[in-house]
Amino acid sequence: MERIEINRKDNEIEFTVSDHASLRMNQRCIDKSSLETVLKFGRLIRSRGASFYVLGKRDSSHLQSIGIKVQRLENTQVVVDEKTNTVITVYKNNNFRKIRPIRRCERKMH
Repeated sequence: MERIEINRKDNEIEFTVSDHASLRMNQRCIDKSSLETVLKFGRLIRSRGASFYVLGKRDSSHLQSIGIKVQRLENTQVVVDEKTNTVITVYKNNNFRKIRPIRRCERKMH
């Protein structure tokens, strides 16, 4: 397990990278600096007991206007456990609708 400290909006947050996440990062050619960039500048979405740090097209174009080159990180998603700040997995996906929480229908008893 590896630890990463990120300064995000004037708050220093310490993340722990799980063995599974580091394995997936190696398989998907995502390096540690890319992970740090997504955790620092990515959009935060909370869903299903996890935090998703996401860099989409809009985020990358905004960061490029500031002067940060993140075009190769476009559509990168980092899944973090909310309670322990452990990075669970890292992947690229352009469909953000899958992040939405599942709405469960209540069964009506007649």
